[in-house]
Amino acid sequence: LAALTALAGRRGASLRLACREPLPELAPVQLDCLWPRGDDPEGPWDPLATTNDNSLVLRLSLGEVSFLLPGDLEAAGEAALLAAAGAKGRLRATVVKAPHHGSSTSSTPAFVARVAPEHVVYSVGPESGFGFPRPAVAERWAAAGARAHRTDREGALTFRTEGRSLTVSHFRRSAGGRSEAGGGSRAPPAGRAPSPPRSSVPGAPADRG
Repeated sequence: LAALTALAGRRGASLRLACREPLPELAPVQLDCLWPRGDDPEGPWDPLATTNDNSLVLRLSLGEVSFLLPGDLEAAGEAALLAAAGAKGRLRATVVKAPHHGSSTSSTPAFVARVAPEHVVYSVGPESGFGFPRPAVAERWAAAGARAHRTDREGALTFRTEGRSLTVSHFRRSAGGRSEAGGGSRAPPAGRAPSPPRSSVPGAPADRG
């Protein structure tokens, strides 16, 4: 991290501490940093939490369509995020990246119910020996009505939206193999969240089942 920060400084890059400093304006896209909240201004993450539970959590929204990116949060981090998020709509999303690749340590019933997505993306590798997503986790998201997308089977995924409809394309499908998906019917209108929580420097956690 120190080497990366030094290189960025030499190249004149502007550095921001996510969740502590204002995020870039991407209008009409709304970008909110939801986690972690850390109350210590000198420590942007919770020293008592695991690296995974200090994951940076972002929510992007455009009109009626929203995306939740919860990093590698595990059960404790999800519970803390649910408590900190307050209003139910702040975590609702049209598309969610499954926390921690679909590990059994994440995607708790309470978290799945609050997010209630139309699509869930499992970022997993074809050579991974961890068995992600775990069957029970996949069943949980499916029971919530989420259509599953897996990078190990479908390759890179692209979601396109103008704020109402949502188009999904899979890299491994042939040209023209794009599939249309219902857009945003369960996503709340985009709106400015309360003042953003404090910053995090996410780590590179080890996968656990």
